[in-house]
Amino acid sequence: MTALYVAERVMELVMGGYAIAVATAILPMMSHQAAAGAVEEMKSTLAFALRIVSFITIPAAVGLVVMREPVISVLFQHGEFVAESTELTTRALFYYAFGLPAFAAIKLIVPAFYSTQDMRTPVRVAAWSLGLNIALNALFLRWFFPMFGNGGPAVATVVAAYFNFFTLFAVFRLRFGRLGTVDILASLARSGASAGIMGTLCWMGLRISRFDVFARFLPRLAIFSVLLLGATAIYLLLAWAMRCDELSEIYGIAMKAEAPAASLAGLSQES
Repeated sequence: MTALYVAERVMELVMGGYAIAVATAILPMMSHQAAAGAVEEMKSTLAFALRIVSFITIPAAVGLVVMREPVISVLFQHGEFVAESTELTTRALFYYAFGLPAFAAIKLIVPAFYSTQDMRTPVRVAAWSLGLNIALNALFLRWFFPMFGNGGPAVATVVAAYFNFFTLFAVFRLRFGRLGTVDILASLARSGASAGIMGTLCWMGLRISRFDVFARFLPRLAIFSVLLLGATAIYLLLAWAMRCDELSEIYGIAMKAEAPAASLAGLSQES
């Protein structure tokens, strides 16, 4: 239970820094657009937010998968949190990381329903997802425990999260029309390709650095910091080479002086 808790907190730490901030910014914006009957602008705002957050969470998920052991050992392997504790936690984090884009996307699409004064649909879909999560937990812990170990509940949570998001996305699209799915998928493909190359290079760097050989905290922290900075630089360079529009859009949000919601609105209209 502790391993699952710690792994989930690490995953949510990565997600909360950006996805929740964007969700907080777009809710009043989409509420204003929905009240004004500007459905196309509302859909554009949602699609823009999904692209921006996916641009961040996809490489973050890849990074957590590849560097799960350095992350956990550097942050937590002290005192009574021993190597066996790290092994249990990294197994859970491995599965949780795959759900990071879905967890973040849910934080965005639920406010889209709220902006149209629809509180029931997200709650109903969340209830179905909870039921699916419970059923999958029973399945994985009863029959597939030798395969997933303590990661079974994490797998169940990830599957339920993707079910939650895709169901909400399908309902929203049926009600309001196309959301620019092709453009979103193209953006995801570019981000995924950049993140995949970044993850491969990061894995090679992890092996070359021989992180596991070092037992002391400072050498591990130094290797982890270098790999993290290097992976970030590589992803940004690859995104620039693949002409990911999200790179310039995020830069615009970061450099604009006005409120985050206003920055997001201006960039979504430009895109």
